Parts: sequence; C-alpha cells; structure tokens
Amino acid sequence: MRFLCDEIHKNGITSIGMHELSPGLVKTSLPMQGTDPITLRFLQAVANDPDCVARVLVPKIRAIDSRSGHVRYASFARIMFRSFVAAIQDCRPARSS
Repeated sequence: MRFLCDEIHKNGITSIGMHELSPGLVKTSLPMQGTDPITLRFLQAVANDPDCVARVLVPKIRAIDSRSGHVRYASFARIMFRSFVAAIQDCRPARSS
C-alpha cells in the first residue's frame, strides 16, 4: 500500500485516498473449506465471527479523517495470544469420562 500511496503523491494526485483494512481471520466458508480437522479446529478457535468484526471495523472506517491509513480489527499481540491459547488447548490430552 505504501508504494501505491507514494506513486499517487509523486504524480500530484490528491483526490484519492488509500486505506488498508485488516479484519484478521474471519469465520467464513473461504478459510474453512477443504481444511484438515486440525487446521479447522485451530481456525474455529482463533477466527472471529463476521458480525463481531463488522461491529468493530465499521465505526473505525466511518471515523477515518485522513487520506490514508491502516484500520485493524485486532492487534498483532492479540492475534498471537489467541493463537498460543488455541495451540495449548489443542495439545492438552482429552478428558476421559
């Protein structure tokens, strides 16, 4: 995105704004289809519900007051933490009844 912004500004174009949206992993059919059971369990633990992501991102998008920027759903640290927790929970032995 930075290269495209630089190119636009270099050519004197000021009427175009560039924004990068990062929704993170979202529970849709695209990442879930054709995955093996282990990956599917991980995605279900880490990915977010589309409605939840939209409730967070839409107000951030509407509040943008600059010509360029980055809008994130979650920080990198939050994503890594959720991934770590999901991996640990997946490694625990199953409880026997």
